[in-house]
Amino acid sequence: AVVLSEEQRTVLEMVKGGENVFFTGSAGTGKSVLLRAIIDACGGRGCPSLAITASTGIASVNIGGTTLHSWAGIGLGQEDAKKLAGKLLGQEKLKNVLDRWRRVKTLILDEST
Repeated sequence: AVVLSEEQRTVLEMVKGGENVFFTGSAGTGKSVLLRAIIDACGGRGCPSLAITASTGIASVNIGGTTLHSWAGIGLGQEDAKKLAGKLLGQEKLKNVLDRWRRVKTLILDEST
């Protein structure tokens, strides 16, 4: 079993309580350990109320998630706002994206830039 520090336990309890949290630190400070504990506490990978995302493809692979852009339904997001909105307005796509947003209780964004 992984032992969390007092500070890590505090962050974990905040997440369990539904609070928005941001945690950061230099290499080796236990961010990944805490992230795994949060994922486990939220029902683990595959839990419908948990979205595990990252800002880049490489970062998303490292945490077993997807990019935030993809999860949010906008793909690479390189088009202007009007085209992005049009992408989402396709009936089936919009339904899927809205279902995702309604279902998720915990959204993890790793490697924010």
